[in-house]
Amino acid sequence: MKIIVSLMLFLCGFSKLLVAADVLPPQKQPTLSFEVRQQDYMFSTILNITSEHSYLGSIVKSPFRIRTSYELFGPKGDYEGVGICRFITLGGGVWQAQIDLYDTKKIKIGAIEGEVVPNATTRFFLYNEEKECVGIARLDSSNSKFIIVDPSTEQPLVCFKRNYVRGIVDYWNVTIHVLDSIDLKLIKIFAAFAVDSQDEFQND
Repeated sequence: MKIIVSLMLFLCGFSKLLVAADVLPPQKQPTLSFEVRQQDYMFSTILNITSEHSYLGSIVKSPFRIRTSYELFGPKGDYEGVGICRFITLGGGVWQAQIDLYDTKKIKIGAIEGEVVPNATTRFFLYNEEKECVGIARLDSSNSKFIIVDPSTEQPLVCFKRNYVRGIVDYWNVTIHVLDSIDLKLIKIFAAFAVDSQDEFQND
């Protein structure tokens, strides 16, 4: 009899644990947020990347290159790679921008390709080193925010939001909702492109 009672108490406690597990709120995935601010100098443009607690590096745009290039540097100034724009297709402007990302050994590790569709949302496709599409960036109706979604599930992966500031170049907030979904270098290059081209999307 004691064995039966003990077994019933065990099963009762176990069922309570299952119910408790069902009502627990889902755990939030860790995110990464940072700002991208532009500073213009005589011979270059520097975009500094900072989070709430740390400096994440910079992106340098030099006027001395034939094609627009965004050079990546880490928090300690170490070179991390470069995004180089292909020659823009005539008539497409910034909307058909195509950028190839190279690492420190000049090996291509990603790309960004714009698409112009009449009467449709502006889209940019992000590709990894295997030439697989890892994200689609869409410009919202206000022309001041990009959201990169998973190409298969439409899950939001990264958000880029423009902050309008009178008298200075606007800065952007970037929030990565799913870490490691897209190479951080590719995200930084897209952020640089967004800041650099923001007046093409929406005048200040």
